[in-house]
Amino acid sequence: MLLATFLWVFTKIPYAKLNSTYGSGDIFHFANQLFYVIGFPLYILLILGIISSIFLFLKKPLKDAILKKPERLTLIYLCFLTYFIAHSLFWYFGIFNSMGLKRVLIGVIPLISLICLDGFNFLIQLSKNRIIRKSIFSLFIICTIIFPFTKNPAAFNLKKDFSLKPDQHLILQMANDFKFKNTDHLYYYFPGYISVVLKIDHFNTKTRESLSELMKEQEIPFNAFIIWDNWFSVVEEGVSYDKLKNDTRLKEVKSYEKDGAKLVVFVKNDL
Repeated sequence: MLLATFLWVFTKIPYAKLNSTYGSGDIFHFANQLFYVIGFPLYILLILGIISSIFLFLKKPLKDAILKKPERLTLIYLCFLTYFIAHSLFWYFGIFNSMGLKRVLIGVIPLISLICLDGFNFLIQLSKNRIIRKSIFSLFIICTIIFPFTKNPAAFNLKKDFSLKPDQHLILQMANDFKFKNTDHLYYYFPGYISVVLKIDHFNTKTRESLSELMKEQEIPFNAFIIWDNWFSVVEEGVSYDKLKNDTRLKEVKSYEKDGAKLVVFVKNDL
C-alpha cells in the first residue's frame, strides 16, 4: 500500500494510456502554441534565456560552479524542458490521452517566468551604456504590458476569452427553464459547468453519475434527470444522441441549440 502511494504518479494517473481518443499531431505543436500562451515579448525572452543559459553553461568556470550546485539548472531548466518535451511527445505519438491543448503549458508558467528573467538580464547586459540599458528595460516592460491588448492572435480577445461559450449559455438557459432543486433528482451528465450552475458536487455519485454508467444500468431511477451534450457526452463518454433517443426507457423533454452547441434533456419514460 505504501509503495502504491509512493508511486501514485504511475499507479493512479488516469491518462496512462498508450492511445488517445483525440488523435495526434505535429511534434512542434506546443512550441507553436506557447507563443499564444505567453505572447511575443515573453516568447523572445524565453528563447534568449535558454540560448544564453546554454552559452553560459558551456563556459568552463561557470560550468564547474553549476555542477557543484545544480539546483537552478535542475529545478528550472530541466523541469521545464522535461515537462515541455513530454507533452510534445504525448501529442505527437497520440498517447496519455493528449488532446494537444495549450492550457497544459500553464503548469510551467512560473518556470517560464524565471527563464524569461534570464533572457531579460542577458539582453540588458549586452550594452554597458546606462542609457541604452534603461531604454531596453523600458521598451520590453511597455511592450509586455501593452501586447495583451493589441490586435494580435496571441493577445486578448475580450469578447471571446472573457465570455461564456455557447454550451455554457445553453446550460444556464436549461437551469433557468427547469428551476432545479438539486435534491430532487439523480443527475446523469458529464460537463463540469452543469455542476457549477446547479451547485452539485460533481464527484458525489449519490447526486451525479455519468451517462456511460446510465447505459450500464438495468433500471433507471424514477427521479433520473439526463442531460446530453454534443461534445462531452459523445467524445468523452461515447454516448450518442441517437442512443438515448432510441432508448425506450427515456423520454426527451426539451432540447437547446446555439452556435453548434446542443443540449438535450431526458427523463424516465413512465409509459
